[in-house]
Amino acid sequence: MIGKGWTTAYVHEPLQFGTVPEDFLSHLKQRTRWAIGTVENAVAMRFYLWGEKIKHMSTRARLTSSLIAFLSLYPILFTIALFSIPVILALGRPLVIFTNDDQFRWLIRACFASVASRRIMEFILFIPSGYHTGQRYTRYHIWMAPYLALCLIRAFFLPKWLGGTTAAFKPTGSLGSALNERDAATRRGLFRRLWAILLQCMAIFHLLFVYFTVAGTVVVTYKAFIVERGVSDILRHLVTHAWWPPLTFVFLCNSFWIPIAYAINPPTVPDREELLNRDPNTGITHPREVTKKTAFGAQAAWLEFEYTLTTIYSALVFAATFFLF
Repeated sequence: MIGKGWTTAYVHEPLQFGTVPEDFLSHLKQRTRWAIGTVENAVAMRFYLWGEKIKHMSTRARLTSSLIAFLSLYPILFTIALFSIPVILALGRPLVIFTNDDQFRWLIRACFASVASRRIMEFILFIPSGYHTGQRYTRYHIWMAPYLALCLIRAFFLPKWLGGTTAAFKPTGSLGSALNERDAATRRGLFRRLWAILLQCMAIFHLLFVYFTVAGTVVVTYKAFIVERGVSDILRHLVTHAWWPPLTFVFLCNSFWIPIAYAINPPTVPDREELLNRDPNTGITHPREVTKKTAFGAQAAWLEFEYTLTTIYSALVFAATFFLF
């Protein structure tokens, strides 16, 4: 529409509340379908850089649309980079490289500046959707990255004889559940859920990533107390080998644990009729006010505690550069 010369505006007002996927597999199918569709649109529009279809689009709109299109391919690079973390920890290699103490101190200070600025940026960017919704969305991008990367590679890079495929469109409401994991009365047993999500939905990758990352962190931490002698040397070894602020491995492991935690203890969702107010005269339903709000539960509280703790840790390591390192 913008490319044809229309003027569009975004009105931040919820007008409709629709259905969402009712099980884990349907969620994967929906989100991977969205990812493929975004890239397909970008290719058809020449990544919004030139062409007849966008001749009326402003330079700012072209750059913004192009950036979003290219970022849709980011999960591929992110997933590849993820493999380096457990490998580096297992090999006992440092996470940062420096040649003298001054460089070491300034790397930590720059890292703290990055952590602080990112926290401020998150508060600002998440205002429209809500802070906790934004944080949940951030973790979604982490644990969904392997799924998005695989579907993009199969859809756009692999030939069919090597596993390449295309995604067929199915509306969300037509994606039925085989596990019924969100219904306490009919959900399948624990082992059936684990089998389906870990193996059939390939969340085994998430489990292995968490296992090897945690194991590598434990080994590196143990070696720091065995190899080094002085307190300053032990702390330096810990910070450079596993505990570099803001403890990225904590965010990654907690995010990658989400599918496993979901398989073990899925949420119980009320029947749809319980979420609606039905007019007795007309039969028309509207969402109850409480169902329109983003819930703040134990998981959100824990994630915010984790965020706060790692931010404090980053601040303490930053302060240590002035009197300890």
